Amino acid sequence: MNIQKAKRRKNGFTLVELIVVIVILGLLVGIAVPRYNQISTKAKTTADEATARTIISAIHLAAADHDGDISAVTPGEVSRLVSVTVQYAQSPSGENWGYTYNPTTKIISIYHKNKLIMKK
Repeated sequence: MNIQKAKRRKNGFTLVELIVVIVILGLLVGIAVPRYNQISTKAKTTADEATARTIISAIHLAAADHDGDISAVTPGEVSRLVSVTVQYAQSPSGENWGYTYNPTTKIISIYHKNKLIMKK
């Protein structure tokens, strides 16, 4: 009888062993998915901030052609200097980027998807 049990045991996993493995995999997924979402969100934020800094640099570079007058810079000039489409708006359409310039405070505000990314 012991020989028969040993042979039967070698044929596969028990139900308890399979359930334990499934529970462990579920726990690992439960830990990994939220962590992935945090990392993904942080990466998107960092990329948006880098693009905003690039746009601000492009605005200053284009202003150099207008004797430093930022208000004379057009979105087309900025778009040619960066790899994204830039509009002069707080609410840019679609995936476009937008910027506004306040000549009184001399602050440039950069927007993406209707969200303020940076002021400088």
